[in-house]
Amino acid sequence: MANLTKDKIIKLQQEAREALLKEGNKYKKEVDSLLRQLEKDIVYRLSKEPLTKYQEWRLQEVLKDIKKYHSQFDFSLKQSVKKMIKNTLIIATEKALTLLNMFGIGKQLKQKYREKILIEKERVKVADFSIIPVEALEFLSAYSMQFADNLSKDLMEQIKRKIQLGMAEGKTLGQIASEISVLNLPTIKPFKNVQDRAYTIARTETARAYHMGQLLKYKEWQVEEIIIICGKTPCTICQSHCDTIHPIEYADEVLKHPNCTCTFAPIKRKGKVLNAGNYYNEKEQISEKKQWALNTAKSFYKEVETKFKNVKTTEEAVEIFKGMFPNEKEFYKHVKRRILEDKYNLEVKDWIETKRLDRETNGKYGHEYFKLFLKTITKLNTLIYQKRKESPLPRTLIYSKLNSIAIIIEENKILSIMYAKDKRTGKKLTLEEFLKKEQENSEELIIVGVDNEIKKTYKQLQERFKRFGI
Repeated sequence: MANLTKDKIIKLQQEAREALLKEGNKYKKEVDSLLRQLEKDIVYRLSKEPLTKYQEWRLQEVLKDIKKYHSQFDFSLKQSVKKMIKNTLIIATEKALTLLNMFGIGKQLKQKYREKILIEKERVKVADFSIIPVEALEFLSAYSMQFADNLSKDLMEQIKRKIQLGMAEGKTLGQIASEISVLNLPTIKPFKNVQDRAYTIARTETARAYHMGQLLKYKEWQVEEIIIICGKTPCTICQSHCDTIHPIEYADEVLKHPNCTCTFAPIKRKGKVLNAGNYYNEKEQISEKKQWALNTAKSFYKEVETKFKNVKTTEEAVEIFKGMFPNEKEFYKHVKRRILEDKYNLEVKDWIETKRLDRETNGKYGHEYFKLFLKTITKLNTLIYQKRKESPLPRTLIYSKLNSIAIIIEENKILSIMYAKDKRTGKKLTLEEFLKKEQENSEELIIVGVDNEIKKTYKQLQERFKRFGI
């Protein structure tokens, strides 16, 4: 009985394979006929109609693409994968028609063959073997480039063409940059020379085109969430979204500045996480912690902006600053340690003695601590999320370009302002050295970076606080 059942299953499998191959062969003949006619029309255009060298080259590439798809189709047929067969051939024809239309030729051909191709809107195209970045090139065709010195429309169009052709031909960034550099491109700061600017344009615009083409594909595949992946040395703006998870619409926030090396990858599609293990949960937690630190910093900077908006005298400013600590005792404790001891090497008994000395000197030491605070928050380098081993509460560190730190806790209170120093030698620490040192005392330590909103706020505060001598 078992053997009889097994034989029946084998027979049914064989019949299913034969039926699939038969249907596949029938479909192959129909699409083969369509593609052969398309080839004939393209060859006719090459021989009869005047074309530029560039257009002729593109049509030749389309022919190569069609032949390549024929080969891939035959392979798919042998594997008996019905859905893959149909989608591969549909994409083959669509790619050829898209390329023809994109370069201003073959509009009638496109309409003629589109009527013969039926593509269901909800279908996910599971096969895309094209080596030509069609989506990226299409984006570049429609995209209006913007430059700081308002280049002429003609020059921008020439730059765009050089990039398009270079991408289509698979040229390196250096090769594309070399072709851009001969287009009478002016040199402006901060570029060293024409070649430097040309390379920056080539790198930035090709990356943008590839990313936007990639984004179109992800939306087509119904990707819902992406993870941002940063380059080796991301800027502080980019650091704020490194390794963070966002809805796919956030992809527009990537590549916001020249020479950006960030990219993004799909991480959730149709409600299903694409990565195995705890990877998604780990990255989601990083996203939440970075966002918490950013939100804390934004709230703090807004409060500083509000509190000091109408302040006119240094004395009034120091009093407001003092009120940003949990209490008066905490303020003078830090004045004692960071100013009297660290700066002046004065030995003071306690915070009460520090308060007395400050009053006797007309608030000299409190004023110096206030100036350190202003320099720290207006010369921001990066934000850091920290959770120390001995404390359950997280905190945000404002790390400045002077290697000074403002530690912010909940309710926008200041815990401390200090220089990052080696306790033994008194030497100031770099950011890398500080992070390495703090790692020993921390459960978590994450470089957050900054975002454009915070950057704009601290730049405005720089101007406002100039009257206090920073």
